[in-house]
Amino acid sequence: MYIILDENNFITTASWGGRLKDGLEVDDFEFTEVINAYQYVEGVISLDEEKLQQLQDEQISQEKLQELQAHLANTAAIVLQRFEESELGLEHQNSDEEFEEILRERQETRMEIRRRSDAYPNWMPGVDYQLGDIVRYNNELYQVLQNHTSADHWRPSQAHSLYRRMT
Repeated sequence: MYIILDENNFITTASWGGRLKDGLEVDDFEFTEVINAYQYVEGVISLDEEKLQQLQDEQISQEKLQELQAHLANTAAIVLQRFEESELGLEHQNSDEEFEEILRERQETRMEIRRRSDAYPNWMPGVDYQLGDIVRYNNELYQVLQNHTSADHWRPSQAHSLYRRMT
C-alpha cells in the first residue's frame, strides 16, 4: 500500500492498487474512518481521535449550512409569494401549516431538479478531488470525504471512505 502525507504526517491519499507518485510504501492497513483522520508516525498508522472529531464537526457544520441555505431560500420564496399576493390585493389564503407543506414540496422539487441538472460534473478517474466536492456517478450525487486523485478502482459507489452518497 502507498500513502501520501501532509505536513503534519496525516494521510491524505492511500492506494492499494498501484504506486502513488511521491507516495510512501507501507504495510496494508484497513481504514475504518475517514483517511484524513489517520496519522503516520515512526512507521505506525494510527487514528487521531481529535482530528476525527474535527473532521466530523466540519462535515456537520457544512450540512447545517446547506440546510440553513435551503431554509432561507424557501422562506424568501414564501415571503415573495405573500408580497406578490398583497401587491395584487389578494388576501392571504393559506394557513401557516399549508405554507409549510408548500415549502416542503418546493424543497423536494428543488432537490429533484438539482439531482437531474448538469450542475455537478461527472466522476472520472484521474481527477484531483477535494474534501466537500460533489460529483455525479450513475445518476447519483456523491460528496467527496477526503482529498484524493480518483482512480478506476475507487468508484464512488464502492469507495465509501472517499465518497458519501447524497440523499
